[in-house]
Amino acid sequence: SERQVCPSRNRPIKCCYSTLRKRRSVDVETVFGDIKRNLGFTRFTLRGLEKVTLEWRLVATGHNMRKLFLSGRRKGKGAEGAMA
Repeated sequence: SERQVCPSRNRPIKCCYSTLRKRRSVDVETVFGDIKRNLGFTRFTLRGLEKVTLEWRLVATGHNMRKLFLSGRRKGKGAEGAMA
């Protein structure tokens, strides 16, 4: 049987999967830890899937706005540079 090859890297798919799996702990879990620790979000206050989805979108929006603000400060633009 032929091995499946990842089109982007010409490697067996298992190699790509393990690479993505290693990156997950850095990319995804960091966001959840940041939201818990820096934003203080540890539990949902609303009930029902629709309301929880809305609440999570607000938290994620707050996280992304904070990242934009901080990235503007690192570039030396100040707060007004991040919002332009």
